Amino acid sequence: MGSATSSPYSTTFDYECVFSEPVSRFISRKATSINSNMGYLLSALLTSALFVLSMSMQLSTFTGFETVPNIVFVGPPSTGKSQAIKEAASGPLNRLIEDKDLVSFLIETATPSGLFKKLSEDNKGFLLSPEVYDVLFKLLQKDDDSNGYAALMCELFSGEGASYTMATRSERKISRNTPFSILGSTQLQPLARLLVAMDQGQGLIDRFIFIVPSCFRPTPEERAMSKNYAFDEDASEYLKEQEDAFITLLNDALRSGAVPPKCKKIDIAQRLALAIHVCENILSQILQGINPTASSDKINKDTLCKSFKFLDYFEMQKEILLEFVDMVTNSVMEEERRQPNVCDIKTVPKTAICLLIVDLW
Repeated sequence: MGSATSSPYSTTFDYECVFSEPVSRFISRKATSINSNMGYLLSALLTSALFVLSMSMQLSTFTGFETVPNIVFVGPPSTGKSQAIKEAASGPLNRLIEDKDLVSFLIETATPSGLFKKLSEDNKGFLLSPEVYDVLFKLLQKDDDSNGYAALMCELFSGEGASYTMATRSERKISRNTPFSILGSTQLQPLARLLVAMDQGQGLIDRFIFIVPSCFRPTPEERAMSKNYAFDEDASEYLKEQEDAFITLLNDALRSGAVPPKCKKIDIAQRLALAIHVCENILSQILQGINPTASSDKINKDTLCKSFKFLDYFEMQKEILLEFVDMVTNSVMEEERRQPNVCDIKTVPKTAICLLIVDLW
């Protein structure tokens, strides 16, 4: 965990502990060639891969439940974010839509009503934006007509069915396991507002992955240079150990009255492992000049452990961001001044009131 004075951009990550050396080298060189960075390109690649997979398969978790593997990446400022999203997300997905003659599922911007209308009618949607703050903040904003849509976004993440009714509109229903993902980026100040809006106790903040990549621009010299997946027996046992450990922490916290631990890490790690598993298989074969074959339907323990390691890195960055936001907001906010109640007024000495009146006179 970093301190409040740590820069969100100061943390680094060795991507070779997630992908093999040839695949990591390829992604790094591709990022350099488009004047971007590996963190953003990898975020776009994994999220796009998960969305495409979610349209034709489900991930069988160790608990026996099946969930659509929707992962959300939202990033802060980094030079080259638009290039990365175009290269690894919007470009390939638009070609997929054209080649397969599909109804477009890409969403660049939308009102809450428009977004949920598309999901209810098309049964899928991929919110894709180099600047995602405005759309997300509208979804989270509370006003006279709405309490925000944090609960509905939590349901979409979990693959639950949902229904809602907006003013002057009939009820709309979103089916279970509707493929839905968000890929976007924003700058640090808007991200701080999003973090505050998300951290309201509904658990929404735990359903987002925030990645703050090292965003140094490459120099000109550097630039010149359908299936169901499940975990194998060892990976399933490892997941069981993680779940047992979490349940122990949760029960201990409930007994002692402490704050319960976050509950979405294991869920997100399983989804992230699927993306790593498929991307590693396909890219490693392409780099060897081999026409890619179908990935194994079993995800092994090694890949799962890499996913947890990658997620630990994200969680560390989230803690740094939250501490940073807390430090900034506390330094500019005045202490709340409440109005005195009847008890406060009764306890004020009469002599003090007299002196105050005299002084005012």
